Amino acid sequence: GVNSLHGGLVGFGNHIWSQVGPLIHNSHEVGVTLQLVSPNGDSSGAVGSPGCPSGCTGYPAQITVDVTFTLNNAGQYQIHYKAVNDSSTLATVLNLTNHSYFNLAGENSAAGSAYGQYVQINANNYSPTDSTQIPLPGLPNGVPVAGTPFDFRSPHTIGSRISEVSAPDNTPASDASLTGGKSQLLIAQGYDHNWILNAQIPQTTGPDGLNLAAKAWDPGSGRALAVWTDQPGVQFYSGNFLTGTLVGISGNTYRQGAGYTFETQHFPDSPNEPSFPTTTLNPNATFASTTVFAFSS
Repeated sequence: GVNSLHGGLVGFGNHIWSQVGPLIHNSHEVGVTLQLVSPNGDSSGAVGSPGCPSGCTGYPAQITVDVTFTLNNAGQYQIHYKAVNDSSTLATVLNLTNHSYFNLAGENSAAGSAYGQYVQINANNYSPTDSTQIPLPGLPNGVPVAGTPFDFRSPHTIGSRISEVSAPDNTPASDASLTGGKSQLLIAQGYDHNWILNAQIPQTTGPDGLNLAAKAWDPGSGRALAVWTDQPGVQFYSGNFLTGTLVGISGNTYRQGAGYTFETQHFPDSPNEPSFPTTTLNPNATFASTTVFAFSS
């Protein structure tokens, strides 16, 4: 469509990455580093793509991206991102994240089981969106979650308020023309928004000195997940557009209520919102970030 969701026509998640360096394998963790070199113009788009008739996505500057995935004996799945702008003259924009779906009830669990799992998000504010799910302009701090179904400061099950499309969502009335007068839950068909993480304090500091983004747990299995990050936001997505086209390892099809994501990242549409934390990667600059998904039971 009109937005560069997930990196555009052929995002990084649809490229073949190469292993660099040896496999990580020691007494406390295993892992691997994968690398992608994205050329100036990112010439992986189809010929005739909007704004690029000869075939490219259009992102300037060559960047070299290394992503290291590790799993340790403490049940912590760590993702470390490193991206180097190889150009000495061109700036670019970059907002890396991970879109793994989680369902703590387990693979092949009952349909809709994710809706019965509890989620807690370390955020007093979230970013409401327009009708195309782009954050509304002029809201650098979003709007308060208080008094809305978006308030996960204390744990709630995903499904307990996901249908409250008539509940207040604190979207400014002046933005009705951008939202089409629809509620945020109706626009996204559930949760699919950026939560602006609270400033880090000692009580929310975890592995590698990272800030707490979110927690989730399943009362049936007893499995729990804590998400720790150095990023300013987390996109919590409740799988609203899962339509049965994704098939799991045991042949099951996934629909709404089958899983959810915690995408730690900068805020969506940051290149067009100067008041948001910047996603500009300057010439010869390096971006580095770490997120930890910590599992327990």
